[in-house]
Formats: sequence, C-alpha cells, structure tokens
Amino acid sequence: MSEQLSVNPMKLKYCLTVLVLSFISLPDLRAQSSDKIDMIVNILCDCMNEDTIEKDYDSEILEACILESSGKSMEEMQELFTDSTLTENQNDTVFETEILPVMMQKVFTQCPNIITFFMEQAQKEAKTNEETFQSALELGISYKKSEQYDSAIKEFDKALAIKSDKHAYNQRGLSKAGAGDYYSAIYDFNQALEIDSLFSEALLNIGYSKLMIGDFDKAIEDLNKGLEMDSLSATGYNNLGLAYLQKEEYDNAHNYLIKATELDSTLFNAWNNIGYHYVKQGYYEESIIYFNYVLERDSTHFLSLSNLAYTYLALEIYEKSIEYFKKAVLVDSTRANTINYLGLAQLRNEDYDDAIKSFEKAFSMNPNEMTFLTNQAYANHSKGDYHNAIKLYSEAIVKNPNDLNSYYQRGISEFELGNYKNALTDLSEVLNNDKTNAEVFDLRARTKFRLGNYEGAIEDFSSSLLLYPSDPVIFKERADTYLKLKNLENACLDYKMAKDLNFENQEEINKLISKNCTEN
Repeated sequence: MSEQLSVNPMKLKYCLTVLVLSFISLPDLRAQSSDKIDMIVNILCDCMNEDTIEKDYDSEILEACILESSGKSMEEMQELFTDSTLTENQNDTVFETEILPVMMQKVFTQCPNIITFFMEQAQKEAKTNEETFQSALELGISYKKSEQYDSAIKEFDKALAIKSDKHAYNQRGLSKAGAGDYYSAIYDFNQALEIDSLFSEALLNIGYSKLMIGDFDKAIEDLNKGLEMDSLSATGYNNLGLAYLQKEEYDNAHNYLIKATELDSTLFNAWNNIGYHYVKQGYYEESIIYFNYVLERDSTHFLSLSNLAYTYLALEIYEKSIEYFKKAVLVDSTRANTINYLGLAQLRNEDYDDAIKSFEKAFSMNPNEMTFLTNQAYANHSKGDYHNAIKLYSEAIVKNPNDLNSYYQRGISEFELGNYKNALTDLSEVLNNDKTNAEVFDLRARTKFRLGNYEGAIEDFSSSLLLYPSDPVIFKERADTYLKLKNLENACLDYKMAKDLNFENQEEINKLISKNCTEN
C-alpha cells in the first residue's frame, strides 16, 4: 500500500536553523527584508552542493561551509541569537510555522537540487518502511498460525510502529486472544474498527472475545452486528451458536450452528459444537454421531476426540473413553485438563496405577490446580495405598487450608488405617465449618464408636438422620450403639425403623430384633 510522500524537513530544518541564527534573532525575522532572506538562502544553496549531497549532507562539512560564509560558529550563534523570552517549545513552534515555510519556498525556487534529494530520501524511506511493515506482518501471521503467540505479538508491534493498519491490529488481537488475553485483544480489534468502521472481521472477533470472557449477551450483540456486515461468515455463525449454547438456548444454538455448516461444510468446529450441544442436554447417543462425523474426515480433530471421550465417560463406557482421551493427548499433549480426564476414566475403570500416572502428569503441568493433586490422592486411596493418600491430601491442605473435602478424604484414609484419633480431628475440622453433610456425621459417629465414645456416636448418628431421615443403615448403626449403652428400648425402635425402611439384609435385622426386642 503506497502512502503520500512529503519532504522530511529534519535535515533541512537543521541547515536553515544554522543560517537563520547566523544573521537574525527569531523575533526579528518578521522585520527582515526579502534581500536578507535571499542572502540566507543563497548561502544555503552554495553550501548544500553536489559535494555535500554525495556525502548525505554531512553535518561537519555543512558547518564548516556556513562558518566560512557567516563568520560565526554554532556555539556563538546559539548564544547570541536565541530568543530568551520564549521557551524551547515556543522557539520550535515559531520556526515550524513562520520561518521554515518562508525558507522552504525560497529553496524550492533557487536550489531545487536540495528538494530533489529530500524527495528521493522520502521515497526510499517509504519503500523501506513498507517492506519492513509487510515483512513483520507476514512473519507475525506465520508465528500466529504455529501458535507462537508471544513472537507473533512482537512482530505485529514492529509493524504497527511503522504505520497504523487495521489488519495488523486485527492480527495482533487474534494473537492475544490465542494467548488468552481477551481483554487486550478487544482493545486491538476496536483499534482496527477505529480505522475502518465497516471492518466486519474485527467486529466478529470482538464478539468471539466477549464469548470467551463469558459476556454472552454482549457477544451475541456484536456477532449479530458483524454478521449484518458479512452474512457469509461461517465462523461468525459458529461463534453465535456457541454463545447461545452457553446461555442454554439450545434451539437458537442449533439453528446457528447448522447455518455455519451450510456455509462451510468443512468447518469441523461447527459440526463438533452441534455434538456438544447434544451433550449439554444429555443426549449422548446423538452427540456421538456428530463427533464421529468430524473424526471420519479429520482423525486428529482435538475437540471431537476429547468430547467423544467425555461422552463415553458419561455413558460409563470406560474403555472407549480411555481410548479417545489417549488419542486426544497424542494430538495435543499440552492440555493438563485432558490428561486429568484420562486419569478419571482410568480411575473409573479401576486402572489405578495408570490413573495415578495421569494425575501426576497433569499436576506436574499445572501445579496450581489442586484438583489434579487431590485426584492423585483419591486414586491412591482407591488402590488401598492409604499412606500415600494421606501424604497427598496433607500436601493439598498445606496449599489450601480451606479445602474441607481434603480434610474429609484424609479422615477417611486415617479411618481405614485405624488411626481413629487422627480421623476424628479431620472430620471435626469439617463439621466445625459445615454441618450439612450427613456422610461426614456418619463417619465421625463410626470413629467415635471405635474410640468407645458411644454417646458422641449417637449424637452424630442423630444429626445425620436429621439431614437424611430415611437411611436404614444409619438407623441400624445407631441401634447397635444403643445396645452398647444397654438402651434396649431405643435400640429396638431403630432396628424396627431400619427394617421398615427395607434394610438390605432383612435376615440380619430380624435376628437382631428377635434377640433383643420383646414383642408387645
């Protein structure tokens, strides 16, 4: 793209300033005769000759020539002829607005070789800048395509330092969005729109960025505006469908996603999102059709591989889930969350060692995600390695002392090892902060029972039954505890309640009632 050329006045300004200061002070310029100005220009034309042109107007040669013509050094002229009543900025303004235009007009007339030189220099500079701009822009796009977003942003910075360009702003915004910096990306897209208010691609990208930060209503608004400008943007319709999907407006989501596939049948993200739209509604069998449709055409499509794996996990088809999570990891091994889900599928399939390895890998990639650490602990517990489970839960508690679930799970592992006092400490920590979980009351009651604190056990069983009053197992266990206290009346009431609530082992309940309870 060519730009309008203009003479760069910087070198000429230097030369003219030297000459002007040689003869007049700034306030006196207005009073100078035309002859005086002509004399100054003549000196300039004499000094800026072919010899100095060839040497790119070397400043030392110019100063020597002007000194010979004027009889004054630069230091002397600056001391003698600076207007002390003006600031430096004001002196510059006077020169730019009053002196330079007059002198330039004279120079154009009397020594056009100077102007020719500066025009050629301006053309060379413009050509060099354009080439540098295009080089930076193209390299930035190349980095963006390979997901080297930081390098891409640096190249777009270079391009934008040369000139303000809507495509460079748009590409830098896309790179920032790729790096997850959506707010900064929105700024760049808006800069592109400042240059061209009809630049639909930038507006659609703003909509996408707002979708990614969770501002779904604004995303829909911007995407609709962008699609009014460009009604053939399949990607725009895909993102609009996703925005409605996040709002759980499934009919609208489906319609726009279908529109995207009609405009571009190879936009596999749209086909994948149709499948995901079925997953969100619990229609897993329908979703599999769309994920497989994509994978038949692109076996390395990451989103469809991971979504299909998740769908099989939801359907409890664990072998298939593991198969597709592994394929997804082969395509992109940098996503810790996918590796964590692989571990969950392996855990559900009772492949405990493999699950532990997956959770360890995920946590090594993102040591700030405590779920990956507690999943390791849970897998060790499920394997029966309670010591390692306790160690990992303790690590999680150190990192997050408010994680009540880790206290609870560590308490379970301590209970399994027979460390009842430790278990009691952890379970009490949970109940001191949250008294809404019946299962925690149950386990603390069993812990107190094993420690011989039967009154405390009954108290906790009773608290559990207030939260969940139809649990036959807890009625039976409370009855056992009453027996320890020789409270046959309450024990029998609880045994009968357990029987009425269809306790699983009716034979056992009947024997306990027969042994301990006298029929009225």
